[in-house]
Amino acid sequence: MFLNTDNHKPHYWGEEPPKKPKYPELTRGQQKVLFALIGFNLLLLLLAPIGGATIISALVHMAE
Repeated sequence: MFLNTDNHKPHYWGEEPPKKPKYPELTRGQQKVLFALIGFNLLLLLLAPIGGATIISALVHMAE
């Protein structure tokens, strides 16, 4: 069996594993805006089809 060790460094005791890169966190204000936008989108997800059906229904009745 062949073990390819190219581009592989052995892990020695006492050596720390590589750390994940740290990404910037959202501030409290940015979190509030993000949650408000998500809530608004969820609200529109429920209300927009009803509003669209109402407008189409009104146009159909006006055309009659």
